[in-house]
Amino acid sequence: ANPFTRRADLARHMKHVHGQPADQFLCSYRSCARSREGEEFTRKDHFRDHLRSYHLEDIGVNKGLRNPRTEEQKELLASRRIDAKWWTCAKYLVRRSVKVDGWDCPSCKVPCEMERKEAR
Repeated sequence: ANPFTRRADLARHMKHVHGQPADQFLCSYRSCARSREGEEFTRKDHFRDHLRSYHLEDIGVNKGLRNPRTEEQKELLASRRIDAKWWTCAKYLVRRSVKVDGWDCPSCKVPCEMERKEAR
């Protein structure tokens, strides 16, 4: 009876429970408690959820949000925290300055999604 239905779930369990996690993600909001050493996220998916739900960032909730076709998806995007000066790379979860980096992430070379640019 294997409680892990996917091999990736077992690998994540082994890394985070039985090993030393290599990745650590500090929140980019200075007033946030998770922006301090010792309070970082060790899982990228939890950090993404934090940015999305706690700080209301416009990082895609799912593939549908990347291409908001329905009114519900457009309303969800409109309810997000949006700043014309910066955006967060959905892959690396790093805040990017529009003035410095433009609309392409210098780390992964992936551009900010069109709907997110237009919302700014």
